[in-house]
Amino acid sequence: MVDVMERIASIVSTARCPPSNGGSGRRFRSPTNTFTTANSHRRPQKVPSEAIAELLDEPVDETVSFRHRPTEPLDERGQGDAHAMFAFAAERAVVEVDEELGLVRVLQIAAAKDVGQALNPQAVVGQIEGGTAQGLGLALLEELRLDGGRIANASFTDYLIPTILDMPGVESRLIEEPEPGAPFGAKGVGELSTLVSTPAVVAALRAATGRELHRAPVRPEDLVGIGEPGTPRPRPWPMPPTALGPTPTRGYVERHGRIDPA
Repeated sequence: MVDVMERIASIVSTARCPPSNGGSGRRFRSPTNTFTTANSHRRPQKVPSEAIAELLDEPVDETVSFRHRPTEPLDERGQGDAHAMFAFAAERAVVEVDEELGLVRVLQIAAAKDVGQALNPQAVVGQIEGGTAQGLGLALLEELRLDGGRIANASFTDYLIPTILDMPGVESRLIEEPEPGAPFGAKGVGELSTLVSTPAVVAALRAATGRELHRAPVRPEDLVGIGEPGTPRPRPWPMPPTALGPTPTRGYVERHGRIDPA
């Protein structure tokens, strides 16, 4: 497991960056590789223990163990409950940022994935690129906006998703360590790309702007410093509707009583 993680980190950190096109803005690589395991995709920043100790009357010491459900080897027909495994992935993003307008262009994604056994390498690379596109959408574009409890961008005219024009080049490397308990040694790969591409892009934007950027998607106003990123905008709760809905059936009224609007 440790050997696979080290190989992934080495591949992503040494991937060749694309040449700059001479445009305006700042161009940065994401400063750290982002890993994902079965339950987490980013290691939180460590806080000095001395700072925490000052806030506590007595030390807090806790140990937690997690064990997956019992599994069994596949039978002679290839059937059984054997799907329990860890998969690892890392991505590095290279971005250009216009800090005056808050515009972003992702130039390249370098990806290394622990895929078990690649049964169809071309399809595996396609899964990596597709998952990366979804994660890029979460990092920069896709956001449901509410106005008084109603979706304000309920069409693809206003709810933006990445197109082929938004996709950068994706340099993929496959780490093949066949999983002994899975059919043909294969692992899932599309979900991993969805998890790690968003934090990779946001990490690169943090390096480019020096801003915290606590939320995704990152808005242009977050990049230029208008408002506090990650702070919800205050909005009063909408008033409940006063119109009656469908007439309750007699059985419902007998069990719950009639509820009339205030």
